[in-house]
Amino acid sequence: METRSKTKSTSDPSFEIRTAPSVSEESPPPELRAKRFAGFGEPIVEEGSSRAPERQPESPKTPTHDLISALRNMGKMKSDSGKLREPEPFTGRDPKKLKAFLFQCQLYFRSSSDFDHNAKRVTFALSYLRDVAQEWFEPGISGLTDEPPEWLDDWEAFKSELQDNFGPYDEVGDAEHELNNLRMRDNQRASDYLVRFSSLAVRCPWGDAPLRYRMYEGLPSRIKDELSKMDKPRTLSDLRARIQNIDARYWERNQERSREQRQNPPKQSTSSSTTNPTTTPKTPIRSDNRSEQKSFKPKDKPTTPRVDLSGKLDSKGKLTQQERQRRMDNNLCLFCGGSGHRTDNCPVKAARGRAATTTSSVPLPAKPKESGTEKKKD
Repeated sequence: METRSKTKSTSDPSFEIRTAPSVSEESPPPELRAKRFAGFGEPIVEEGSSRAPERQPESPKTPTHDLISALRNMGKMKSDSGKLREPEPFTGRDPKKLKAFLFQCQLYFRSSSDFDHNAKRVTFALSYLRDVAQEWFEPGISGLTDEPPEWLDDWEAFKSELQDNFGPYDEVGDAEHELNNLRMRDNQRASDYLVRFSSLAVRCPWGDAPLRYRMYEGLPSRIKDELSKMDKPRTLSDLRARIQNIDARYWERNQERSREQRQNPPKQSTSSSTTNPTTTPKTPIRSDNRSEQKSFKPKDKPTTPRVDLSGKLDSKGKLTQQERQRRMDNNLCLFCGGSGHRTDNCPVKAARGRAATTTSSVPLPAKPKESGTEKKKD
């Protein structure tokens, strides 16, 4: 409630003075005196302050509010599109990486409407060139050429410039060579093999039948064996679907075997081979069998000396008359031909008598008869 007091002024007798409004309202409760932000332009009230906030009338919504909301939503959209992975810089050193670079650029262009014009696409791709690739396009951008290059405002011309100078020399030949040598390993998923096969087949000008044959040849035996039990596929897509089905069933069965082994572990063997390794093995009992004792041969077995009788025996295995006479004349042993002893105490004859078995294949010479001359010498 406003109070008005009329006072006469020297200049204007009808001048009215408005006094400050009288505060007749009760102060708000303490819980409302906390620090808060009610909106734009509302003062901050510290807790414990005795001054009540002045209430201001809410301003009606204007087109400015709609513009602010639209800008905020646009900012959110840009932040969401910024999560898309940017292309990897292309240096021009590896021709095989050009295809991946162009694909990443195309994917990035589709994520935003800012790249509707070809000139913006070319500028974006140029910003991700490095090394020799950047040096190739630098004169055209810097204005060092007589005329602006065609690729500066044309995305298709820019891609052709990249492929002609930094792409593979024979892309089709490289793809055909890699496709001929592509093999699926036995422990490999079929999806990896089929994806790589399709990527190479697109660049090969082959028909359905050659591609179907090449896909079959690169398969492992575990899939070929299952395909042999079915009707022969007529198309490439039919063969691809069967390969995927067989491979999925194969890995599914492997998982089933793993679960069965965990549920039913193999029982431990109770044979003597699984006894406690800390136990001392029993000492084998020696056998008293005589046959085993006979088969035992000591290492230090005495060897019987051999007598050289070559050319000294006749056809009957006896000493020749000449050899016999020579030994008698020289007072030599008639058994071994040695000196210093007689036949009765010949060491060679005694050694052969002590041997358990005779190893010499030479027959023993017959004991010569003592002649009268030898008796006389004795």
